[in-house]
Amino acid sequence: MKRYFKTVDNELVEISKDEADAMEKRNNELFASGDFSKMLEIEIPLVIEQ
Repeated sequence: MKRYFKTVDNELVEISKDEADAMEKRNNELFASGDFSKMLEIEIPLVIEQ
């Protein structure tokens, strides 16, 4: 399974599992903090099965 990050230019960049996990952890912390001013910083890794 490959993981990609979609950039603001809609390019797909392959990332490692660790990078994807780190993004997800950071996103969860932002949600938990309730600081909605930072919601624009959320990065969503895409998991693509090939």
